[in-house]
Amino acid sequence: MVPAPRLVWAALLLAGLACAAPLSRVAAPLALALALVLAVATGFDLRWLHRNAPAPEALVATSAGIAVDKVRLTAGRAAPLHLAIQWRRPLHPRLALMAASEGFAEAVRLPFGSRAVAVAADRVLWTGEIEGRRRGDFHGLRCGFEQLSRWRFWRLRRWRDVECNFIVYPDLAPGRRELMRSPIYRALAASTQLPLTGQGREFERLREYQGGDNYADLSWKATARRAFPVTRLFQWEQKQEIYFVVDHSRLSRAAGLNGRFQLERLVEAAMIGASAAADIGDQFGLISFAGDVTGWLAASSGRAHYAAFRDHVMRLDASRETPAYDRLFARIRSRLRRRCYLLVLGNLTERGTVEQFAPAARLVSRTHLILANSLLPTPAKLLRPDAPVPGPEEAYLQLAGDFEYRRIARLASQLALNGVQFRAVPEASFISAAVEGYLAGKQAQRL
Repeated sequence: MVPAPRLVWAALLLAGLACAAPLSRVAAPLALALALVLAVATGFDLRWLHRNAPAPEALVATSAGIAVDKVRLTAGRAAPLHLAIQWRRPLHPRLALMAASEGFAEAVRLPFGSRAVAVAADRVLWTGEIEGRRRGDFHGLRCGFEQLSRWRFWRLRRWRDVECNFIVYPDLAPGRRELMRSPIYRALAASTQLPLTGQGREFERLREYQGGDNYADLSWKATARRAFPVTRLFQWEQKQEIYFVVDHSRLSRAAGLNGRFQLERLVEAAMIGASAAADIGDQFGLISFAGDVTGWLAASSGRAHYAAFRDHVMRLDASRETPAYDRLFARIRSRLRRRCYLLVLGNLTERGTVEQFAPAARLVSRTHLILANSLLPTPAKLLRPDAPVPGPEEAYLQLAGDFEYRRIARLASQLALNGVQFRAVPEASFISAAVEGYLAGKQAQRL
């Protein structure tokens, strides 16, 4: 309950008359009379406001006229917010939205100021525009109602929490556009019966040996039974499994473009990669880890599974723990029996990280195909021979970036000896490079 501007001005006028009372005989009785009238009027006005103040009995977020407990937003895009309010008395209050926590205020932009609500019945649908700013799942929207009294002496403000979660997804449209420009993706998505290179690993049938068949494909047991050479035929596996291994340890807190954590780009790559796997008919799963394995979603397919994948990866936060690769690959070795792709999304460019990653990856490198992807640090840049000669400080910075680039390039050879395909690419092309690495392996049938 706060005084309205009319009551403030009346109080100032009364104070002015009280100050003039010693100078005039009329001022003192007039000030006393006005004080009594103002006291009675404000008392009755306050009592009326308490009896008729807006008291919402129900306040829920709606979508298509149905109450929802989750509002889904896309970062950087404005979206309408619908609130269904059921009133005890049909008044005309003003409504304002406020974030109940600092995290919610940073993640969701709310409309500024208050707006009048026209209540035609005991229920009204309020619509405003909000915008998601940061990925995550947030709760903490408060709705405020302000009502002026009959004679506009008082303003009553009441706040009520909206029981609804706001899920802000990253904007995947740029990444999807890059993926659509990939010829490998278009070829795989167009048909699942393409004449791909390589030989399948799934047994199809036996047939009599023909000239040009590989001797390694001969079935010696069937040859001995039938007394003539028999060749085993294999078919290419149409449905393969891929697991997106997302590192959200302290290494994912490294700064990327626009000051964001590298984890944000890793999450976008995992979500776009999952959508690409769904388009070409593969089953996809998720493994998240930091100091230990923090989440495991078994590979499957379908819209419901993609929604579970999306909600799981959306809740990943950058941890301060050091990644434990030995625990990660030990868990993978014990739980994954079928050969599959392991698309590792993390930061392996930090010094000393590969020395821990390589021996741990050897546990599963012969069973699964490991594709490791990292973001190339911004200072790491190959020095061109025709580059202009800058000043001394710039020259030293370019040399340092060239040394760092060559060191990271040598990591690919070091990891290849351990059965890991590694690439470090700039953040601008990281998503397309990571997904295309998996698609190229599928097209060449490396699994």
